[in-house]
Amino acid sequence: RLEHFRLITEAPLGAPGFQDIFRAPKPAAAKAPPYKLFEIVEGAQIDVRGEPGDRVEISVAVQSPSGREFVYRVDTRVGNEGRVRVRVPYSTDGNAPSGPSEPYRLRVGGRATTFEVKERDVLEGRSVPVGQAPGRRRLTKLTPESRETLHRRGADGFASGVRS
Repeated sequence: RLEHFRLITEAPLGAPGFQDIFRAPKPAAAKAPPYKLFEIVEGAQIDVRGEPGDRVEISVAVQSPSGREFVYRVDTRVGNEGRVRVRVPYSTDGNAPSGPSEPYRLRVGGRATTFEVKERDVLEGRSVPVGQAPGRRRLTKLTPESRETLHRRGADGFASGVRS
């Protein structure tokens, strides 16, 4: 899992890569940057409450310094005690080289919300409560219209980890 790795920078598409340095055969068509640089962070711990067994989907669109956008996604389930903790490596407050331009999206069962993560939360591994307990961001029931909006924004079809 990539929950402790945060993209710092990457080479532009088509830039010389390691295969050029070592004179190895080049791949036919580069669909990804030839190299990426990551840093290790604690990761903010997102505390989610819901019904045991509910599917939990967290996603956020991240922009790299080179301008490429990818979606960081996590898919898990609420535990038997009615909660799950998920680590995320990107803050939403704009204090990192690569980061989201919008809040994280969270879906638990048939409800959804958005939430913010501060850089300090990511660097120090702080807990960010999101869910149904008092004082937490409330989840709202999905309507057909809100479900369509989430689908258009890429919030369906989650897979664990990062997908470019």
